[in-house]
Amino acid sequence: MIKIIEIALIIYYIQLFGIILNESYNLLMIIIAIELLILSLILIFLNLSFLFDDFLGNLFTIILLPICGGEAALG
Repeated sequence: MIKIIEIALIIYYIQLFGIILNESYNLLMIIIAIELLILSLILIFLNLSFLFDDFLGNLFTIILLPICGGEAALG
């Protein structure tokens, strides 16, 4: 069974390779890939904060979500 952290890591690596292998240097595609990178990190932070019963992952999520919203508005 695939867990949420594994799914988030798969999304993270796919988007990281998408940024690295982008030959056309399309700015919109890079912004979308960076947004998905941040969203996969948010999934990892939330899952680990639930696993370790810690508030720090939730705090990072609260900080990172407006950054994703700003990136979406920029795109």
